Amino acid sequence: MTEGADRKVGRIDGPAGAVDDAATEWTVVDHFTGTTFRGRAEAIGRSGQPVSPGSDVDVLFWRASCRSGWSGQLWPNLADSSDLSPEMRERLHLEWAKHVLTAAPLLGIETKQAEISRLEKELKERKYELTDYVCAAREQNLSWAKIGDAAGISKQAAQKRWEREDPRRIAKLHKKVASTSDELQAQVDPSTPDTSDPA
Repeated sequence: MTEGADRKVGRIDGPAGAVDDAATEWTVVDHFTGTTFRGRAEAIGRSGQPVSPGSDVDVLFWRASCRSGWSGQLWPNLADSSDLSPEMRERLHLEWAKHVLTAAPLLGIETKQAEISRLEKELKERKYELTDYVCAAREQNLSWAKIGDAAGISKQAAQKRWEREDPRRIAKLHKKVASTSDELQAQVDPSTPDTSDPA
């Protein structure tokens, strides 16, 4: 794998084959997400539950597991003892290392997507706040040219972007609707006094 590709999917600290011959627990760090993965070799007894390796309890199976909740396949214990053989240890470690190499980029995707969603929500909130400031500026009779300058865009772009929220425009529309409503009411009921603005 090239260095560039390695950076894209995350780097695991330590090659997959590097394992202490006596280790039954393994730790690697994904440098892309900063996540530490911890795995171990588990002995499974007659109850179907993990037991302590090397104890007097019969070990029927071995499996690799990860603190993330992942568990590998069950491997029958073909040895005459409940001790973990070097061959089985290597098999379990390689299975766990393969899981980590698959899980790390998926975890990276989940992490970055959550971060993007949070930023998008924050950006949406900031846009609402910006619109509130624009409305306050229009209420103070500031021109679209000045608002555009403050926002770093042209007068036309500012007007196009915020005209629908312009409180002055909305007030004019309300006034026009009220006037039209009064005119229609006067036509329907001539006895109602005309309250429309003669201007």
